[in-house]
Amino acid sequence: MILIFFILSIITALLRNGKIKRLSYLKFRSIWLFILAMVIQLSIVVFGATGSYYILKYIKELYIGSYVLLFIGLIINIKYKPIIIIMLGGLMNVFCFMANDGKMPISIEGLKLAGFDNLIRLIQNGKIALYTPLNGATNYGQFAQLITVQKPFPLPQILSIGDIIIYIGIFVLVQVVMLNSDMDRLISRKPRY
Repeated sequence: MILIFFILSIITALLRNGKIKRLSYLKFRSIWLFILAMVIQLSIVVFGATGSYYILKYIKELYIGSYVLLFIGLIINIKYKPIIIIMLGGLMNVFCFMANDGKMPISIEGLKLAGFDNLIRLIQNGKIALYTPLNGATNYGQFAQLITVQKPFPLPQILSIGDIIIYIGIFVLVQVVMLNSDMDRLISRKPRY
């Protein structure tokens, strides 16, 4: 879904006379932090679903660790102001996760609407330790994964408010960079060797 928001943001900026080459002027520091955070989150989902002992045993620590890496990377690159929006969305997700004993509540009805019947069974049987069904006992359920994007959308999803805010932050970041003509002047002033 992040990729879709990124592409939509590029298209929107192009329609607003933005320049795609300005994205190459983005200079993120310590990009490896973002890559490692994404690898950890992907590993949690992939290996957690297969029942990996170590992933399931340390899932809470791995999830928090991935967000710590992500937040460090975002703080290092805070000069890009829309990153504050991305951080806010991430904090909402972490808050909901921590408030529910290290599990992200997810709407079973939303999963049904999105067509994820196999995932429902895995979550209800405790096979995916990252998630717990959203119910009346859920703390701060408004931050849970409960926003359903269903077919005919090609990639059905179930999102949290935090996810949506992260995507908005990415959208705004791309708009700011692609529409910023000052970036062209800054780059053109740099000496070329």
